[in-house]
Amino acid sequence: MGGLLHRAGRDITFLVRPARAEILRDRGLTIVEPDAEWTIVPNVVAVDEIDRPFDAILVAVKAYALAEVIDDIAGAVGSTTMLLPGLNGMAHIDQLRARFGDERVLGGAVLVSTTLDGEGRVVHFNASRGGLVYGEFSNRHSPASDELDATLQGAGFDAERSDDIEQAMWDKWVGLAALGATGCLMRATSGEIAAVPGGAEVSCAILDECVAVATAAGFTPSASVVKRSSEMLANPSLQRTTSLYRDLEDGRPVEGEQIIGDLVARARQFNVSVPLLALTATSLAIAQRRRDEVGC
Repeated sequence: MGGLLHRAGRDITFLVRPARAEILRDRGLTIVEPDAEWTIVPNVVAVDEIDRPFDAILVAVKAYALAEVIDDIAGAVGSTTMLLPGLNGMAHIDQLRARFGDERVLGGAVLVSTTLDGEGRVVHFNASRGGLVYGEFSNRHSPASDELDATLQGAGFDAERSDDIEQAMWDKWVGLAALGATGCLMRATSGEIAAVPGGAEVSCAILDECVAVATAAGFTPSASVVKRSSEMLANPSLQRTTSLYRDLEDGRPVEGEQIIGDLVARARQFNVSVPLLALTATSLAIAQRRRDEVGC
């Protein structure tokens, strides 16, 4: 989305760590889509080069890196800066609010299927460029968020301002956790799971657990959201995965605690039974501990 905003002529700067800044300045940022490949040379500032606040910051990192990133971006946050995070789950909102204040933090849900390949290129897995849903909490419309909304519109991806952003974030969390848990628990794509006897039933049981937690929290997903997820999970011709599954398979750090573990913790607060999610969270925690022990 940063690449698309740059290509659309928006005033955008990539805030990155020094090693990444050197790569972007030397080679640019390449976006690989199913039917096209293009490269931009973006404006770049490394975290040790920040010398002014920015109007808005789109926080786009893995959730387990947020604590460090909060310190990195502090110098770019001014009295009117808006922070739009695209992280998974909900715990990051409290972390950002604790550091920068409630009024600075928007809610956001990024709906894309991408990865960084070995060359540092952004690779899309499907034809859709995806979208970004965002909004202020408590249905506020401040002048700063109005300006951010205008900047995001017409840049080549779906940009939707929501008056119920917390519900939108829970909707994404439910679908992501269901797909991620099924893949990580059974080490397979959604289609591979649905193609074997009992596979779709297990996947949909995990989805039911996710829906139950969201409902207990006061954010019941709509019937259309649940139907879309259940139909995808039960379709043997769709080979869907999540970054949670791909990172696990590739031996990289995973967002298990933020996507699955936090959902299980909330289920316990509400006395909701989620045995399949709890099993997945335990499995992911074991995998993460093994990586930590060998220094990965």
